[in-house]
Amino acid sequence: VSRTSLTPDGKTLVFGWRGDLWRVPSVGGAARRLTFHPALDTQPRVSPDGRTIAFVSNREGSDQVFVMPVAGGSPRQVTLHTEGFRLYDWFADGKALLVRARLDHAFRDGGRLFRRPLDPEAPLELLFDAAGGSAKVSPDGKRIAIVREGVGWARKGYHGSQAGQVWVRDLEKGTF
Repeated sequence: VSRTSLTPDGKTLVFGWRGDLWRVPSVGGAARRLTFHPALDTQPRVSPDGRTIAFVSNREGSDQVFVMPVAGGSPRQVTLHTEGFRLYDWFADGKALLVRARLDHAFRDGGRLFRRPLDPEAPLELLFDAAGGSAKVSPDGKRIAIVREGVGWARKGYHGSQAGQVWVRDLEKGTF
């Protein structure tokens, strides 16, 4: 999972370092600390409009997703489940996040992909009922590329029968 994110205009890089989030001009210069907390803040993702950062923090005990302005400010928690969440991307409209969570138990892999609207009143939306790992939303927000199966990072470069597969989910049609 990436520890850096570039604003859409390419002018600012947001990154995690030593448990906090920082921002720096992409041409270089002094970095500015955005979070200062004893917990681990990581996985920053800048919103499509470049104004908001979503990130994962264990400041509430398990990995939860928070949002805050790119300029800095108070983080607001947007997920809540004891098993925690992994953050992958923003949806193109900037109103929801692509997250992975393990909300139930499954023999092989209980992790599922969800659309988490930023509106605290909106429910978590299951995108499909199958395991999926690393994922990215297309720029138009109509598809998601997902890594399925695979043996993980321990066998980098592996090309055998257990190699991960990239699937593309069409969100409008509900098909792979």
